[in-house]
Amino acid sequence: MSLGLQYLRAVVDSESRFAFLETKREWFLESETTAFDFVYEYYRRYSNYPSEEALGRAQIVLTAAPDTVEYYRQQLIARAAYNAINSRLTALGSAMQSRDMDQAVELLREMLGDTYATRGGYGISTLQDQAQRVLSEYELAKSDPGIQGVTMGYSVVDEVMNGAQPGDLIFLVGRPGVGKTYIMMECMRAAWVRGHPCMLASMEMTPTHLVRRFVSTTAGVDVNCLRRGELSTWSQKLVYETAEGFRNMPPLHLMVGDFRKSVKDIDSMIQEVSPDICYIDSAYMLEPEKKGNRSARWELIGNVAEELKEVAINRGIPLVCTVQFNREVKRGSTKDPDLEHLGGSDVLGQIGSVVLGILWLKGQHRNTRRAVHVLKNREGPLCKFYINYLMSPPNFQYIGLVDEVNKTPDVDLSHMV
Repeated sequence: MSLGLQYLRAVVDSESRFAFLETKREWFLESETTAFDFVYEYYRRYSNYPSEEALGRAQIVLTAAPDTVEYYRQQLIARAAYNAINSRLTALGSAMQSRDMDQAVELLREMLGDTYATRGGYGISTLQDQAQRVLSEYELAKSDPGIQGVTMGYSVVDEVMNGAQPGDLIFLVGRPGVGKTYIMMECMRAAWVRGHPCMLASMEMTPTHLVRRFVSTTAGVDVNCLRRGELSTWSQKLVYETAEGFRNMPPLHLMVGDFRKSVKDIDSMIQEVSPDICYIDSAYMLEPEKKGNRSARWELIGNVAEELKEVAINRGIPLVCTVQFNREVKRGSTKDPDLEHLGGSDVLGQIGSVVLGILWLKGQHRNTRRAVHVLKNREGPLCKFYINYLMSPPNFQYIGLVDEVNKTPDVDLSHMV
């Protein structure tokens, strides 16, 4: 049974846009490279995986894969590392017998070098390897213009950050009640309808609460009317059609925390379902692996953030998390919030790739709009913009940049005390 072909089958079946990005051709045996090259070229050209019909026309047969993408990835890496060592054992034995220690040491160095390169050990790579990766990503970007990551649902954010990228840790920050969960789910819905398998973990809500919000937003009906069974005939028709349409969409997996989930639980679920992007509501409620009996709350939150960043990097997907602003801005202050004001720990501002602050407005728009400030952007500009915040019917769409809508931002910071 071909491990490489099983891996390719698992990737194709996952529908994940990111599952293939970290795959190396050198992991595959010579007998498997034809299939790898076909899937790679098909993905590069069409920005999607080949259908069964396309595989059949190319006479590519992928072996059934009952396990997860991550399982086969680890098995493939282990096999490649084994082969890197095993291919030099005969030469090493000869060098040892002839006491040619220079040759023996060189072979051992090659074994270790190839093994670490194959397994990604120590995060070490060469300029030459990374230059080739840059060129490969350029070719993919050229063949598929537009953002190269997962959409954040708002064109202005996608433009400044080029979408959510593998390894990103993105924070949506706001005080309780400002609508972080609704806005995060709007970001997720935008990614999902564009074909990205998603995962949503909530530390506070039941699956029914989450799905009710998602259905109402997608169908464009009032969530309270859906909950109370008071939909009009037309709205009820929309809800049923929306739910039925979910059957033809990419997978969207839900995970409920019940206040007891850990970062390790999130990581295990990501490995199992292989999403393109994971959304974590109330991430500050997660339990870190690294904790002591006397750890202060800010230390625990910092540990959670660091471990989530490791998950994003190791699994090669972006994580989008909601957290809270601190209560450090004085009432009536006109100073915009910054990275000092993030959820109980300086670590969040330091290791977050992108930070979006969500704020109430003053006056007539307090209950109908929100201001979103891009407080940090990994390698792009910052911006401030307004979005709708309406529930009947749901509408969280982009309105415009702050400077375009009004010269004096009407952000209300009094809620931050």
